[in-house]
Amino acid sequence: MTVARPPSGTNPVACIHIALDEDRGWYLSLLAVDPDQQGKGVGGALLEEVARQAIKSGIPNLRITVIRQRRDLIAWYEARGFRPTGETVPFPYDDPSVGRPLRSDLALVVLERRLAP
Repeated sequence: MTVARPPSGTNPVACIHIALDEDRGWYLSLLAVDPDQQGKGVGGALLEEVARQAIKSGIPNLRITVIRQRRDLIAWYEARGFRPTGETVPFPYDDPSVGRPLRSDLALVVLERRLAP
């Protein structure tokens, strides 16, 4: 995977974590874009570069989980080729790294983008 680093003394404008999800492809998480750069195509360009690298590496799918209630974010991923798999994952309420949710009804939906060989 190619990693782009910002020039010295500048802050990154976006980041993403990629992990191998066994035979299912790459699992994406922690996609974030600097708020001043949102709506400028940065996130979509980052996803397209990840897809390009995945295809080059022979990876068949990209997967991501999104909070079920974030319909706007789910729609954003769907516009970039991701589709719901029908799977849901419990929200990690006991994980201190996700903060303290204000709701008790959260769940994560699994989205997948199949990649052309």
